[in-house]
Amino acid sequence: MIAKLIRTWRSSIIYLAVIAVVGSGIPVGLLFTGVTVFSANNRTQEQSAARLSELLDTVESTVSVACFAQDRGLAKEVVRGLMNNSGVLGIQIRTNNEELAGAVHGLPSDTILERSRKYRLIRKVSSPFNPGEVVGEIILDPDPSAYDQLVREEARFFALLLWLQLSVVVVTIVIVMIRLIARPIKGMSDRLHSMDAANGDRLDVPRGYEGSELGRLVEDINGMADQLVTSLNDEREIRQLHAIEEKKYRAIFDNAETGIFLADREGRVSSGNPTLMRLLRLPPSTDVASLCLTSLPWADRGQLDRLIVEAVDGTGLQRDADLEFDEDARGIRRWLNVTVSAIGNGMVQGIVSDVT
Repeated sequence: MIAKLIRTWRSSIIYLAVIAVVGSGIPVGLLFTGVTVFSANNRTQEQSAARLSELLDTVESTVSVACFAQDRGLAKEVVRGLMNNSGVLGIQIRTNNEELAGAVHGLPSDTILERSRKYRLIRKVSSPFNPGEVVGEIILDPDPSAYDQLVREEARFFALLLWLQLSVVVVTIVIVMIRLIARPIKGMSDRLHSMDAANGDRLDVPRGYEGSELGRLVEDINGMADQLVTSLNDEREIRQLHAIEEKKYRAIFDNAETGIFLADREGRVSSGNPTLMRLLRLPPSTDVASLCLTSLPWADRGQLDRLIVEAVDGTGLQRDADLEFDEDARGIRRWLNVTVSAIGNGMVQGIVSDVT
């Protein structure tokens, strides 16, 4: 039962539509997910760079004092505060001659360091008393893992939205197709199974589908039903005419004054009328299918055999001969005129008349 339901579902329009939507939606979703990841990566880098730049703005005046006074303790306090930010991998505070303080999170790999230096921020620091005099610099290396985490979270969010939209679209299409397509078609199918076209039953166009593809389909089905009924009526009339003609032929065949038969090349009879049985002195109860003309008491059995063979080999030519048969009740030899003509497929039709 379950397997049958699965086969039925897989052959339905709804299943095919869902497969088409999902099959086309997955590549589109993957494409937009990739675009989203790329966009999120660029946007996150810009936002992180702006945030770290603002972070340097908040400590720039303090670093200026530390560099001017060569105060390593103050520089270390600034570095310690900056390292508490998740987006910072490493910090250096340098004067023009030496490094006052510096720190790095953990033991980053060469790959991480290379990526971090690619986006390194360097801020020149001026003297607190002379803005035109550079007394040091702050070097900030961003943490790429923080970038990656932000990108993953944003990409995951947008991917979830995309797949949620795809799911809503699929469900919407299924509901629409069930209501607008599958249900009317199922109603038409159920009606077709119970429709008696011969009694004038016809499909009704579903409401609201007049002039649509479904409406034209209903009209086509009704037109085919009309043609079928007409063909059936014509065939019934032809069968009735054939039955009448067959009765007429049978009446002529049975009441003919001459013997009539159909036989093959060897003289085996497949059909014969009562007069044939009487002329051949056979009981009316004789099984015609077991009768062989060439085995009857002819004076010259080979003559009848040659007559039939010549007719068959002559392809439609008629052959006839007066053949001597057995004696009648008065002891008189009887003569029967046998006329045969080929009718195809190795068969002949013949007429037998008493010409004694």
